[in-house]
Amino acid sequence: MKEKLLVLAKAAPEISKTYQHLVCVAGITETGEWRRIYPIPWKIFWKSSGKNFKKKSWVEYETASDSPSDHRPESRKIKFETIKPLGEAKFQDIESLLKERITCIEELETKGPKVQSLGVIKPRKVLDFTPVNNANYEKLVTKGAQTDLLGNSAIKLDIPKYNLTFHFEP
Repeated sequence: MKEKLLVLAKAAPEISKTYQHLVCVAGITETGEWRRIYPIPWKIFWKSSGKNFKKKSWVEYETASDSPSDHRPESRKIKFETIKPLGEAKFQDIESLLKERITCIEELETKGPKVQSLGVIKPRKVLDFTPVNNANYEKLVTKGAQTDLLGNSAIKLDIPKYNLTFHFEP
């Protein structure tokens, strides 16, 4: 099944034995459904990739199945070779899609992850944010230093040294 997705979030790359470095992407489909799609090889995000796309962009792809691919209803395994970037979305379009879906943490907790595991909340107040060391930073830097036979970087990663934890009133 073909779907179009407005990409709103991209997870940090993870190392997979099957797909090398892969990423999970989340967003809203053109029909208004939350969607989590994977596996997406990290190399798709390289500027040299013809399938490169960013957050706040529309993409089209084919799913491997119409059914959820894990215990979360929004998850779909995709045929990553079918990804087709469609261009950036306008800020007004993104804002209106998100405004329609604002919820609260209590509502998401009440539904539970088997009913809805993705959502958007608007915090009442941001109290603080804390930089937290990225536990995988050193391992990823070491892997990122590896080169191929021609001396080029074998793995191209932008590795965040810190993750940010936000503290807010929901």
